Amino acid sequence: MSNLAIIGVGRGGIHAVNKMNRKLMEDEVSFLVCDTDDIILMKSSVENKILMNCKQDGKRFLNDETRKDFKCRLSGFGIVFFVSGMGGKTGRDLLPELIGYCRELKIRVSCFVSSPFTFEGDVKSNIAIESIKNIRQCADSIVVINNDIIQETGSDFNLGNAFHKSHLLLAENCEVLYNIICKPKYIAIDTNDIYRILRNSKVTIIASGYSNGENRILTAFEDALNSPLFKPYKSADMDNIICTFYCSQRHQIVMEEIEYIHEIMRTRIKEGSDFIWLADFNEELNEDVNVTLIASIKND
Repeated sequence: MSNLAIIGVGRGGIHAVNKMNRKLMEDEVSFLVCDTDDIILMKSSVENKILMNCKQDGKRFLNDETRKDFKCRLSGFGIVFFVSGMGGKTGRDLLPELIGYCRELKIRVSCFVSSPFTFEGDVKSNIAIESIKNIRQCADSIVVINNDIIQETGSDFNLGNAFHKSHLLLAENCEVLYNIICKPKYIAIDTNDIYRILRNSKVTIIASGYSNGENRILTAFEDALNSPLFKPYKSADMDNIICTFYCSQRHQIVMEEIEYIHEIMRTRIKEGSDFIWLADFNEELNEDVNVTLIASIKND
């Protein structure tokens, strides 16, 4: 049995999980989708599904049967990633309840959620703000994708692909943390250190950069920092950073390159902040390097 479950909650979360490269994860991850609409569930390619039936009882919204089914399926897992779009009742009412059941089972919880586009209106935006606040109080970590910033990731942004891009970014962010936690690394860090960095973070940003040639590590690092997702923030706002370096074995990163990044970060992040790095090989990169950053910001 795998130790990690990735759960898509609601329509947005289910679409995001559908877009994940599940074949590469199937030995280490169990996938599950949950919704109140059985038609949405039927359309999902994920095999394991829960139809959430609701019957409000105080602060609880799920009926006894759904509650027992969910807790039974999650028994034995150590980590759960919830993936969901914010702005509706599922994210506001049901997701925090599901997180609560995970906490009862002593399961670590990371949430990957997206906030609505401005064009979706104030009602959805206000619900999302309330939902994210509630989730932050009960999850170990939360990664929030600001959908409005996605418009800056390409010139081909339109109504037809807006939500596709949002779901894809949720999936990609989820896969980054999966790779760090589940995939053995040549130079690795403890899972406890990851959650120590992410816990109580008001904002968590995940971005990647690529480069080759002279100064390739620095250029890839700057490429990641120049992601539109970092745009509202300065590197000095970052409390802690997890940095993953990828290279091929034939064109390995030399230690001087790592030391150079350390020197740069000492002048960029807050005094006393953690800058933790790990590294692994990816032969598909050839002469390229990939730098992936996970940055936590406790006050935005």
